Amino acid sequence: MKSLIAGALVIMAGVSACASDETVSVCDALRRRNALHTKLVAVRGLLVATDEGGWLLGRECGEAIMINGRAFRSAIWLEMSGASRRAAGVWSTDLDASIKAITLEMEKRRFNAQRDRLWVTYTGVFEAYDDESNHALRHGFGHLNAAPAQLIVKEIRDAVVEQAPKPPEK
Repeated sequence: MKSLIAGALVIMAGVSACASDETVSVCDALRRRNALHTKLVAVRGLLVATDEGGWLLGRECGEAIMINGRAFRSAIWLEMSGASRRAAGVWSTDLDASIKAITLEMEKRRFNAQRDRLWVTYTGVFEAYDDESNHALRHGFGHLNAAPAQLIVKEIRDAVVEQAPKPPEK
């Protein structure tokens, strides 16, 4: 039991020591995935949410990301489960409060998921695998193992609704 508690404290100390005020794009986070692995990072991107979960997408990241011979799109899986957040040392009520604030902002701006885009900054512990040494990434992260990295979410902020132009009146 003591070793389990000590291990959790070491993980939490490591996360705190790596905290950064820098916000990076999805494209930059994926390019720097080995350097950012296990660090507390703020990542800004386009939110895509489905019944299976959520991803942050990058805008014009270029070619697919090749890892261990597998092509991945430029996406970061958003891991929001309580168990993962506790294990990463980022469990708090911040997430609930930030979800409420973002939801209110979306309602105020009349966000329409079919028409509009939502740009958001997620802060959390970034996880990816080294291209050479860890072959577990062949399976990827998230639904259908489709993402080359994940962010274990601590909070969400800075929502910007990019509204599509209204269709011309007939």
